[in-house]
Amino acid sequence: MKNTTIFAIMALMILGVVASVSAATPAAVTGTVYGPGNTTISGATVTVTCNSVTEPSVFSDIDGSYYVIFNETDCGYNTPVTVSAVKGSESGTNTGLTCANAEDCEIPVALVDVSIPEFGVIAGAFALLAGIGIVAYRRK
Repeated sequence: MKNTTIFAIMALMILGVVASVSAATPAAVTGTVYGPGNTTISGATVTVTCNSVTEPSVFSDIDGSYYVIFNETDCGYNTPVTVSAVKGSESGTNTGLTCANAEDCEIPVALVDVSIPEFGVIAGAFALLAGIGIVAYRRK
């Protein structure tokens, strides 16, 4: 009887350890950063946010891919995440879900140019066009 009780306690302890190890597997997010013409972008700064927790930024690899692993206490499986990527004046954002096998839940991000011309550039272009218009008018 004592051996059976000890065996049962040990079996429960082993099951507890196995359950905690399997539950402690972190959630992952992977994807590719794309630019104009569906070209991959390397060196983009990628930031992933899950449950208001932002993992430290990573850079996209030479093939444009990125990979982020969340601590299991910060972000679980099938949890919504927001992925943002920035390179120079281009940026992009996408949303998706985390999963255990990152290849099954790739979240691509497309970068778009968000630069806004400065007022001086716009004013200079306007002045140039006005000058061309004046010269054309005087030549008539």
